[in-house]
Amino acid sequence: MGLTLDRGRYYFVLNVPKHLFGKVRGRNGQPIRQVRQALRTADLSVARRKANELEDLKRTEWRLLELGQDALAHEKYQAAKDIAESHGFDYLPSDILLQRSFTENLPRLMAAAGILEKPQPPEVTNALLGGVPVALPPLRAVLDDYIELTKTRRIRKSDRQRHLWRLPRERAVTNFEKAVPKRRASGIDKITREDALAFRSWWAERVHSGETRAETANKDLGISHSSFMSGAS
Repeated sequence: MGLTLDRGRYYFVLNVPKHLFGKVRGRNGQPIRQVRQALRTADLSVARRKANELEDLKRTEWRLLELGQDALAHEKYQAAKDIAESHGFDYLPSDILLQRSFTENLPRLMAAAGILEKPQPPEVTNALLGGVPVALPPLRAVLDDYIELTKTRRIRKSDRQRHLWRLPRERAVTNFEKAVPKRRASGIDKITREDALAFRSWWAERVHSGETRAETANKDLGISHSSFMSGAS
């Protein structure tokens, strides 16, 4: 990020990452290599504050561009939430927005439209108008969040103790992904009773074939159902 001074006024300047060239476009619809925006101030401290806010906004917008079509649904949803929040709005799905009055939605509509000389990128408009489906993270992402959010509970544990605590929980998720591969990238809200039964049957088959012991299967199933999912440490 940079600031430039032109005729007594500061401008915000930010280079477009090389891997996003062709996706970030200017006012004429053509790809650009650098974003340049007037900050409308001659005060350096004000310019720096505005520039920092703009940089956060641009990088949030670019994150959605960077995800591409193959990104997980919850990654796109989280990026859309970040974009909406960076513009001062909570993310609301389009069907919820349609239930609100025009007056309630007007500020959001104006932000989504941008200004005549500089309309908003489609990704921003989509995020502000709730065009990205709400999606919960998959099981592995939930596990990662759980481990991060509960790390203070294990401060007094040694590295080996932390490893032994974490290992069965990661194994339980890995085994679930093997047993029900179609749910590897699905949000946890998509996991059904049939998936749980398929996981149990997968373990039963392994026990029956002698590949593993029933005690190991029961422990794995128990961790999946209670220890990890309930948040017990």
